Amino acid sequence: MSHHNFREWLIAFFLILGTLMVFWPVLNYEFINYDDDTYVSENPHIQDGLTWEGIKWAFSMDSGSASQHADFWIPMTFISHMITIELFGLDPGGHHLVNLMIHIMNTALLFWALRNLTGALWKSGFVAALFAIHPLHIESVAWVTERKDVLSTLFWILTLWAYLFYTKRPEVYRYLLVAFTFSLGLMAKPMVMTLPFVLLLLDYWPLQRIHWGDHRTTLKRVLEKSPLIILTGICLMLTLLVQQKWETVGSLEAFPLGSRIGNALISYSSYIGKMFWPLDLAVLYPHPGNQLPLELIVGSALLLLAITILTVWWSSKAPYLIVGWLWFLGTLVPVIGLIQVGQQAMADRYTYIPLIGLFIIIAWGIPDLIPKWRHQKLFLSLGAGLILPSLMVIAWFQVQHWRNSISLFKHAIETTGTNYVSYHNLGLAFQTEGRFEEAIGEYQKAMAIKPNAALHNNMGVIFEKQGLFNEAIREYQEAVALRAHYARPHYNLANVYFRQERLNEAILEYQKAITITPNYLEAHLSLGKAYGRTGQLEKAIQEFNTVLKLNPKSLEAQEFLDLTYRLKEKQKKKE
Repeated sequence: MSHHNFREWLIAFFLILGTLMVFWPVLNYEFINYDDDTYVSENPHIQDGLTWEGIKWAFSMDSGSASQHADFWIPMTFISHMITIELFGLDPGGHHLVNLMIHIMNTALLFWALRNLTGALWKSGFVAALFAIHPLHIESVAWVTERKDVLSTLFWILTLWAYLFYTKRPEVYRYLLVAFTFSLGLMAKPMVMTLPFVLLLLDYWPLQRIHWGDHRTTLKRVLEKSPLIILTGICLMLTLLVQQKWETVGSLEAFPLGSRIGNALISYSSYIGKMFWPLDLAVLYPHPGNQLPLELIVGSALLLLAITILTVWWSSKAPYLIVGWLWFLGTLVPVIGLIQVGQQAMADRYTYIPLIGLFIIIAWGIPDLIPKWRHQKLFLSLGAGLILPSLMVIAWFQVQHWRNSISLFKHAIETTGTNYVSYHNLGLAFQTEGRFEEAIGEYQKAMAIKPNAALHNNMGVIFEKQGLFNEAIREYQEAVALRAHYARPHYNLANVYFRQERLNEAILEYQKAITITPNYLEAHLSLGKAYGRTGQLEKAIQEFNTVLKLNPKSLEAQEFLDLTYRLKEKQKKKE
């Protein structure tokens, strides 16, 4: 092994070791009640493991039943969760392990990709180290739901490798490899749709396939990316269709265009600030709506404009500046909030790929600031020796907050203050542990900030478990009044009516739940039982058959179907 190869493997070893030191505790952590149930722990399509039916579902536009759906078309991510179920079942430690292993692969592959692209060993290692242990990246690794982050980035980096392979000898089959790995990335998380843009940046630096002012060559390189841009367009269309179906895109009434632009400008600046000072991180930063101070918006805009002007001004002498800066700006565009999905103003997980651009600026820029100083190597070594351990310590403490839902959302409330989503999820965590009084207290805090149908539904569940049926009915009715197109409270309300022998009212609510969500398995099964209790045996049989079509493995549906047929036979004999 040559001296250079030895150093590469030594750097890779320490990258892996440092990553493990920071993230090893996650192997003992639980699922959290913030999308982990939707994606894994309560998703029947995932729980069956890797099956043909599951694969067909993953590639379909229907992401699940009443409560199991995703905001994106992400079949590769769902399939990866199915494979993890095959390996580890529903043991959360196994799911965390897979996330961690993918993050380690991403770190090593990023190091070698930059090494091969630029020829710079230590700078590439420093970028990979920052990527591996930066506290802003904890959310992508420690949150099982964010498998889509680490997996899509794996395909992103593999696409960089494939593109490097293609640029050495442009041939069709090599380009097809680029398109294939890019397609896998899009199917893991659509945020990677900006990759063709990044490949153009790499054409400028370090590949030098584009030169400043050479418009003909630039146009040629843009046309070269057109198949990838077409794939991006298809992915964007599918994503918007899914989000429209599940009504997850915020309206202009809820999030006016002005507030979106202002929040985007502030978010860009905040990400830069948190990169340098990664404290007070939280799983959710609530969107401020129209409450953003104008001076903060203007200040953020001026900062971004100033940095952009400087990177363009120095681009001929230091091309990595414009590449790193546009990498950061461009890869954040899909998640910067111009198309608002969810209630967050920004999110740590969104920086998983974009921060690589800023890390490149730091790794290449600082040595260029002191090129002739004879103590440069010592200074850079001491700087890295101070920065990286400090980040590891901060990251290790931040990882601890992801132990479970209670610790995560308590920390979010401490960090962000009045936050109705965090109060809601903390209440749900208490409710899951049977700590009902504490749960109700958190729900009431959330309700004081923003009345919400899900809060009333959860309150109803608690009252129902306590046998307070009238209170439960009141809460379910409040939930329906706040959000008519919400199947769960209709179903829960029907269950209370069923327990009270108010069967006709129960049937009506089950029907409403099914009208909203046609594939609602539990509602079909319960409706069949209600029909059976009222002597409507044909309708009961129809509902049980519907359940078996949706889930052929439902033993309960099969048992009730057999029982109903026997009852029907007895009726015929009596007649």
